[in-house]
Amino acid sequence: MRSPDLFNTVYLFSAKEAEEHTALLSPSMVIDLRLESDPSPGKAHIPMEDGREGQQERIREAVRLLVQCIAEENPVILHCQGGSSRTGCAAAALLLEKGSASSVDEAESMLQKLRPSIAISPALKNDLRSVYE
Repeated sequence: MRSPDLFNTVYLFSAKEAEEHTALLSPSMVIDLRLESDPSPGKAHIPMEDGREGQQERIREAVRLLVQCIAEENPVILHCQGGSSRTGCAAAALLLEKGSASSVDEAESMLQKLRPSIAISPALKNDLRSVYE
């Protein structure tokens, strides 16, 4: 089983990887950032639209849930469809919120070392900058 990517609690995945790892990890929460999602117990659906600005409130909502899971030391799976842009955005927001990164670019770079496929869209980067910089 793989180690958490962030704060010993948060796993970053694509939708397919999240499905494959949910039974193995038994997370307290699965945060799904795709636009469409099937509701189920233990799943938070925070629909973020990739490539479109105006996602600040959804970014804040994802961070609130992530911070809560970290405080309670509960494992959480964070994913979108491909596990790169929206997942990267929410994970970067978490790094910025917790003071582990001082800029969006630094947060993205840190995440790419953990998950090389992370590539936050320019629109979501702008939203992150409007919230954290």
